[in-house]
Amino acid sequence: MKLGIKLFCLLLFALSAHVSLAQESKAESNSKSTNPYRVDVDMARHQLTVYKADAEVKKIHISGGGDYNYTYYTYDKIPVKHRHHNGKRYKRGKKHKHHGYAHTPRGRFKLHHGRRKWVESSLNIGFLYCPVYFSGGTAIHGAKSVPKHHVSHGCVRIPIRETHWFYDTIPEETPVHVHD
Repeated sequence: MKLGIKLFCLLLFALSAHVSLAQESKAESNSKSTNPYRVDVDMARHQLTVYKADAEVKKIHISGGGDYNYTYYTYDKIPVKHRHHNGKRYKRGKKHKHHGYAHTPRGRFKLHHGRRKWVESSLNIGFLYCPVYFSGGTAIHGAKSVPKHHVSHGCVRIPIRETHWFYDTIPEETPVHVHD
């Protein structure tokens, strides 16, 4: 009798694992087929183009990495027992100097949403509006200034007026192709 119950439990476990894997596989294939969007970033033309099912939906003027060396600073965070007058639970510690190269990476990537608000840059060089990340800390984001030449530290800037549409319309995991 005990052997029959064990065998039944083992069979039930195997069946539930098989159903779970089948559901995951179906969900993956559905998520791949339900996202008709793709994003093309043409650095030479200063243009981002959104496609839906291979039909052009929108073109947006961009400004990317300016291909120059830059310096930025970070600070150690020192925890404090009580909040400072600025409301933070830490104070600035030792200052560290870093160097970087302002370049927008080329290649094929997938989008990962950030936050639908102003976000401080990890380089402590300013703020990004509604960033949508595609390569580490490099993002497509809204900016007050989107000149007709490349000036950013590597991100792809789009005008503020286009940012909510882009953030709300383009789903996570959308393919992005950045090229010259």
